[in-house]
Amino acid sequence: MADRLHGRRLVGKLTVQSGANAVVAGKIDSLVIHAARESTKTPLDPFASVPPLPPAYMDRPDLSEPLIERLLTSSATVAVTAIEGMGGVGKTIVALGLCHDQRIRETFPDGIVWLDIGKEASIPLEKRMEYVAKHLNQEFLVYTEAAYRSLLKDKSVLVVLDDVWTIGAVEPFLLDSGKSRLLYTSRDKSLAGPLNADEQQVGVLDDAQARRFLAKWSGRESNPLPEPYATEILAECKGLVLALAMIGAVLKSQPDHEWADMVTDLKKARLKHIGKRPANYAYETLHASIAVSVDALYPDDKVRYLRLAVLLEDMRAPERLLQALWGGEERDVRRVARLFVDRSLARRDAGNNIRLHDLQLDYIRGEHPDQAALALEHSALLLSQHIISFYPEQFASQMTEKLLAHKVQPGIASFLDDLDESAPRPWLRPLWPAHVAAGGPALRVIENKTSWVRAVALSADGKRAVTGSEDHCLRVWDMESDQPPRILEGHTDQIRAVALSMDGKVAISGSEDTTVRIWDLEGSQLPRILRGHTAPVRAIALSGDGRRVVSGSRDKTVRVWDLIGNQPPSVLGGHAGDVNAIALSANGERAASASHDMTLRIWNLGGSQ
Repeated sequence: MADRLHGRRLVGKLTVQSGANAVVAGKIDSLVIHAARESTKTPLDPFASVPPLPPAYMDRPDLSEPLIERLLTSSATVAVTAIEGMGGVGKTIVALGLCHDQRIRETFPDGIVWLDIGKEASIPLEKRMEYVAKHLNQEFLVYTEAAYRSLLKDKSVLVVLDDVWTIGAVEPFLLDSGKSRLLYTSRDKSLAGPLNADEQQVGVLDDAQARRFLAKWSGRESNPLPEPYATEILAECKGLVLALAMIGAVLKSQPDHEWADMVTDLKKARLKHIGKRPANYAYETLHASIAVSVDALYPDDKVRYLRLAVLLEDMRAPERLLQALWGGEERDVRRVARLFVDRSLARRDAGNNIRLHDLQLDYIRGEHPDQAALALEHSALLLSQHIISFYPEQFASQMTEKLLAHKVQPGIASFLDDLDESAPRPWLRPLWPAHVAAGGPALRVIENKTSWVRAVALSADGKRAVTGSEDHCLRVWDMESDQPPRILEGHTDQIRAVALSMDGKVAISGSEDTTVRIWDLEGSQLPRILRGHTAPVRAIALSGDGRRVVSGSRDKTVRVWDLIGNQPPSVLGGHAGDVNAIALSANGERAASASHDMTLRIWNLGGSQ
C-alpha cells in the first residue's frame, strides 16, 4: 500500500482496517494521503466531456432549432435561461441535446467542453481552465484567462457552463469574436444583459409535449396513457420536465391502478409542502414529485438516497465516494447509482459520476432527522473538499478526522459508525480529531495549486478577499459563494503585498516587478500602474478614505502615493535595510514601517503630499 501512496505527513497513531480487527500504528496528526495518478498521453475525444443524454431523452425543436441558429450566426455568448427563474424546466437537457446534435459537433470540430458550475461546488478557476485545456489536448504551466483565450483564439470550440448563478462565474470564460462560442444555462435571466448574451428562455412543456414526455418515461409510447389518471398526473406536474421524468420513471411498466394511486400520492405530497416557497417557483410540485419518487424506492435504496444529503450542491459523487458512503460491493454501488439515474433521481456526468439536481438535494436535506449533525457534516466536507474532489477514496478518512471532535453527538456518532462500517477495506481510520475540525471558526479550505500564496487582504464587511501569488496573479474571492475566483493579470513577477479598500471595490498590489498596481474590482479597465521603486515591493497599506497608498520596498524606501492627483510619490528614506511591513493610521496621516535593519519607524504624513 505504501508503494502506491504519496502525500504529506503521517505523524502519530493510525488504524488500518481490513476487517473486524484493527492494527494500531501510531497517531495521525494530519491525514492528507494522495493516491498517485497515472498520466496518459492518449488524446482525448474532443467531445468526451459532454455528459450522456438522459435515459428517455426527448428533443424540443421549438428550443433547439433557434439555439442552433444562434450558435451558428450570433454573438460569442448564448444563454439558456429559465422562464420566471424556475428550476426543473429542463435547461440542462436542452443544452445536452445541442451538444449531442451532429450539426453542432460538425460546427465545432475542435471540441465541446462541458463544465458544471453550480452554487456550492468549490472548484478553483485554475482547475476549470486546466479541464478545458485537457479536453482540447493542450497543457499550460499557468491556467489563466489569457491562456484560455489564447487557446481558443484560432479554434472552433463550444464551451458550456451549466447551472450558472453569478456573473463572476461566466466572466473568465467570455470569448472575443472568433469561431468559438460560449453557452451557459442559468435560472437568472438578468445575467444575459450585462454579459451581452443572446438569450433563449426555457419554459414548461405544453400539454402535448408533456403528454409525449410522460409516455416516453413511462414506457407507454406505443400504448395509450390510462385515463383519467394520466390527465390528473399531468395537471399535478404542471409541465415541469424534472417532475414528469421522475413520475414517469416510477410508473414504467406499472398497471393502470398504480397510476390511480400515483394521483393520490402526488396530491397528498403537494399539500404537505405547500407554503415552503412562493408558488410561482413550482416548489410544491417538484418537492411532491421528488417525495413520491423517493418513497417508491425499496427501503435499502431509499436509505442510500437519503444519505446523499451530505453532498454539496452540484458536487460530483464518483463510485469510490459512494462506496464509502453506502458500503457494499462495487457492483451493488453501480446498480444503485444506475437505478437513481434511471428513475431521474440523479444524472450522470461525462466522468460517470452521479449528480443531484439542487431541488432533489434540497428535499433530502429537509428529510434529514438531525439538522445540526447535517450542518457539521457539510462543514467537514467543505474543509475536506479540496482533497476529496480529487481523491474521493479518502472520503471516509477525511470526514472522520474532521468530525471526531463531535462524536458525543448522537447524529454524528451514528454517521461515523456508518462510515466505519461502509468504508472499503483497508482504510486509514483516524483515532484523534483534526486540529481544524468541523463546526469551528474555519469555514473551508481553498487550495491554489498553481503557486504559493504570498499575500491576502479582506474587505471590511468580510464578503471579499484578495490574494497575491507567486504566479504573478491577483485573485478576487467572493466569501459568500463557492464560485471560482476572478483572476487579475498584469504583474510580471510574484506579488508580495495586497490591500483592499474599505468597501472592497479597489485592490492595491505590490510586486517583485517593482510596481504598485491599482485595480478597480467593479469594472473591467486596466489597472493603474505606479512606478518609482527600484527594487521589489514588499509591503502595501491603503488609507481608510482610499486616497493614499504607502508602499515599502527592498530599495530601503517608503513611498507615499496620492491616488487623486498625478504628482510623483513622496520618498521617505532612512531605513538601512529592506522595508517589509507597512501600517497606516485610520486617517492616513501617520505610517509605521518595519525593516530588516531591526527598526520600526513612525512617519508623519500630514504634510508629505
